[in-house]
Amino acid sequence: MAASLPQPLASSATASQRSTASPGVHAPWIAAGAALLIVAGAFLWVKVATPSDGARVPPGTAGFVAGGLRVAPLEHATSALLGGDVVVSVDARPLSALAADLFDPRAARPSRHAGDVMVYGVVRDGARVDVPVRLERYPLAAVARSNWGTIVFAIVYLVVATFVYLRRPATPAARPFFLSACALVAATTWSFGLGVDDLIGGLGFWLYQAGAALAFMLFWSAGLCFALRFPTPLALARRPWTTWALFGFPVALLAGHVGLQGLRHDEALAWLATWHQAVDVHAALALALTLVAFGVQWRSQTTPSARQQVRWVLLAALIVGGVGLTLYLLPPLFDRAALPPNAIGVIASLFPVAVAIAIVRHNLFDIDRLLSHALVYGGLTAAVVGVYVALVAGVGELLRSRGDPWLALLATAVVAIAFQPLRARWQRIVDRRLFGERDEPIRLLGRLGERLEAAVEPDRVLPTVVQTIAEALRLPYVAVVSDDDEGASRVAAEYGKPQPIAAAFPLIAEGEVVGHLHVSARDADGRLSPTDRELLGTIARQAADAVRAMRLTDDLRRSRQQLVALREEERRRLRRDLHDGLGPTLAALALKLEAASNVVQRAPDRAEALLGDAAHLVHGSVGEVRRLVQDLRPPALDDLGLLEALRAYARQLDVGGMRVDVSGPEPLPALPAAVEVAAYRIAQEALTNAVRHASARRCRVSLQVGAALELEVRDDGHGIRTGQRPHHGLGLRSMRERAAELGGTVNVDAPATGGTRVRARLPLDEGAS
Repeated sequence: MAASLPQPLASSATASQRSTASPGVHAPWIAAGAALLIVAGAFLWVKVATPSDGARVPPGTAGFVAGGLRVAPLEHATSALLGGDVVVSVDARPLSALAADLFDPRAARPSRHAGDVMVYGVVRDGARVDVPVRLERYPLAAVARSNWGTIVFAIVYLVVATFVYLRRPATPAARPFFLSACALVAATTWSFGLGVDDLIGGLGFWLYQAGAALAFMLFWSAGLCFALRFPTPLALARRPWTTWALFGFPVALLAGHVGLQGLRHDEALAWLATWHQAVDVHAALALALTLVAFGVQWRSQTTPSARQQVRWVLLAALIVGGVGLTLYLLPPLFDRAALPPNAIGVIASLFPVAVAIAIVRHNLFDIDRLLSHALVYGGLTAAVVGVYVALVAGVGELLRSRGDPWLALLATAVVAIAFQPLRARWQRIVDRRLFGERDEPIRLLGRLGERLEAAVEPDRVLPTVVQTIAEALRLPYVAVVSDDDEGASRVAAEYGKPQPIAAAFPLIAEGEVVGHLHVSARDADGRLSPTDRELLGTIARQAADAVRAMRLTDDLRRSRQQLVALREEERRRLRRDLHDGLGPTLAALALKLEAASNVVQRAPDRAEALLGDAAHLVHGSVGEVRRLVQDLRPPALDDLGLLEALRAYARQLDVGGMRVDVSGPEPLPALPAAVEVAAYRIAQEALTNAVRHASARRCRVSLQVGAALELEVRDDGHGIRTGQRPHHGLGLRSMRERAAELGGTVNVDAPATGGTRVRARLPLDEGAS
């Protein structure tokens, strides 16, 4: 069977995942990751080894102010410093001078020990006071307990990223994923905070900046690099300079910004206060570009496997971002308690886990259903919060009664009333985006019908069918495979890039399989949901008629072409037979008659012999003419009529062991000559097939005459299986072509009682013409 069908892809894994990267590819990533982890470890070592004043710059606040450093006491530390104190001097030495010593490697560093007392000059409540501060060991355990969520997030991120790197070292996205984890661990120095003791010692300050500033910028650059490479590298990521640019840019940005601000500020503390600006700008820029890169990845991925991987990252981003927005950022705006930062850290740990699943086991769960719920309830949360804010703030401003509990009650009632309709509508929008019109079969079938009506050209019918199905159900590939009369299959129409086939739905028209509807799944696991299968089965039943109509149109077009060719071939045959057979015979007859007339007087015996030869040539010519006439039209039709001619042919088959009964109206009405010939030849071919292919012992031929001649040939042979095509030979094609010449049809099927049935319908009006 000759077929041109879409073949399943060998594997959903990319070539880069199958290949083995050289050690030289991994060395820079591993070295950079190790350096970042060393920074984190060194900072903790300095903290533990250096006596502490029990205070730090609170994470997320601007520590450097004019002339000093704003600090707050550490958790569980016995410090004389209070929250909001601005330290301006240490042992009568201005803090700005200590900050300037950071850039002088030859500057002397005072020796400090636990138990020493140092006098801090502090600006407290607008007044400058001297505060004796006793140095003590750094309370590392207490600080870690107060920031355990951030630490858990960093550790989980590092463990997961290292596992992915070891499991998929050749995956391009695994390298920046690992580096981003190392950078995040180094950036956790931000959680421990910068202290006055770090400025005094010097090393702690530089390690803090290496982690909280440079490592944090590298974290965002690694995230952007990951987005450019996951799930498959974009064209930009394949350029060799892209990686160097991504990680070189933050270093250059920070160095350039620090250098430029150093020229603008003479005082060291004022200069240090500007360093974080470069970090903030880079983080915002990298985040925006990362979102754009993921958007490009989503639109450019054509395989279900790749789109499944992107969905995992999108799901994690929705969960983490939604929780952070609704439970951490928004509550303080309404004077409500926010979710503790440590809880946010634990929830954020879902993100690296989701990325690991996307790279290693993206077929683990039904991501589409999870993503649908996340989108629905995330969108509902945003809508509810928006309505609540609008009502409380807007109505409160209008009535000038902000803070009135009745407003909150009104807003809550409105939200409760609108919740269910809003959820249902938003669910439909999300499901339509993810699954197309799977849950709206009437809408889909209506659209398919409208497009088919608009497809004026017959050749556009099947392309319209597959395009409508693919677009409406969000399927990556849909094809209609048509079976022709020869039993061969070909792709009659397709939409999308060929993918592994998830299911093939038979296209059955009038009990006959005319083709199959091939579809690929949205998901990488290659499976269709029961809802998808049920809907596609319904569509296949509707599309079968279109496929059959297209096949009949093709058959008619081909039959007309073959009719013209056959008529021309018949003319050539007649010309050849007349020219090569009857023509020379008549010429020889003329010569013999002429020779006989010349010798009839002189040699009568010779003339008699010539006349005998001439008579023999005449008999041969008569036989040749009869053969030509019989090929054009069976003589039995003119001698006996159609009914008796069929009975005469049936008696010939009786000798072979098959009994044939012929029935019809007697006398048979006068029929057009073309209809008689077509009916005789079709019945003749059907009876021959019953003997040769069906091993039939009994056969019945029946004729009925109305607006058309109805011919039925039915045998008791082994028949054909349901949905299977009958014997594909020249005989069956010849029967259909003879009927098509007169505008009629021939159908072959297997009755429930067994055997094979051939039914031909030959219009009399077309036959008469």
